[in-house]
Order: sequence, then structure tokens, then C-alpha cells
Amino acid sequence: MSKTANIRAIIEPELKLGRGIPFPIKIPKKKIKQVFNDTNSSLNINKYKNTKKLFDQLGI
Repeated sequence: MSKTANIRAIIEPELKLGRGIPFPIKIPKKKIKQVFNDTNSSLNINKYKNTKKLFDQLGI
């Protein structure tokens, strides 16, 4: 049995303009980029021994 198939679909024109993504793609702001860079470098990360301590810190 073949593992490939063809699918035909009718797509709204607005969806085609967004390359199939139904929401606008935005470049993250400077602060978000900094957070991503920090976490990738293991900087400014809060670590907790268990979820109770995490939830206590968050006030949950």
C-alpha cells in the first residue's frame, strides 16, 4: 500500500496570503528576545525543588 496521497482543498484567499497560517506572524519584541537568549544560556532562571515551592512563589 502506498504511503503517499494527494489531497485537494479549497482555501480562503486570506489564508493563502498568510502562507496557510491564520494569524499574523510578528517578530518578538526586544525584551522577549532577551528572555529567549537568557534561557538558552541558562541565565536568570528560577529553579524550584518541587511544584509546591514554585506555586508558593507564584502565589497560586
